[in-house]
Amino acid sequence: MVTLAGCQAGPSPRQDAGARSFQALPAAAEQALTAHNSPILYSLEPRAPRVKGDQGLLGFQVLGKTALSDEDAEVAVKAFRSAIGDWVGGSAAACFDPRHAIRVLYGEHTYDFLLCYQCQSIWIYEDGKILTRLGAAGSPKELNALLTAAGVPLSTSG
Repeated sequence: MVTLAGCQAGPSPRQDAGARSFQALPAAAEQALTAHNSPILYSLEPRAPRVKGDQGLLGFQVLGKTALSDEDAEVAVKAFRSAIGDWVGGSAAACFDPRHAIRVLYGEHTYDFLLCYQCQSIWIYEDGKILTRLGAAGSPKELNALLTAAGVPLSTSG
């Protein structure tokens, strides 16, 4: 069960240091993330007005993006998986202000994984339609490092 609180609530305390969530990605999203075909890592500005077209990703302003090498894709995928696996339940914020996203192609579909560490949420889309929303935890350090190394600006809001 997920309860919603405002963004100012801050991170949820760990219920048990050894506890892990039992969240699971939908099978198609899991396969897409595992295959990580043509992965693109995005830096998003969630507090900007909603945008359409090439300037946006599912309505969020794109600050920049970078196509990932196989090595960098492994790092990014691990960070997204860790965010899902490290969440131990508790409160998730009512807001959703993603600053990171990864897009992968799988079969005839496009999968977008939008991640908000601050709000403790990850939303997964298939072809622009929401598949699921999961809790998330951790640090954006690895994703920020990949974006910075590629010369992609990071969000300064929040």
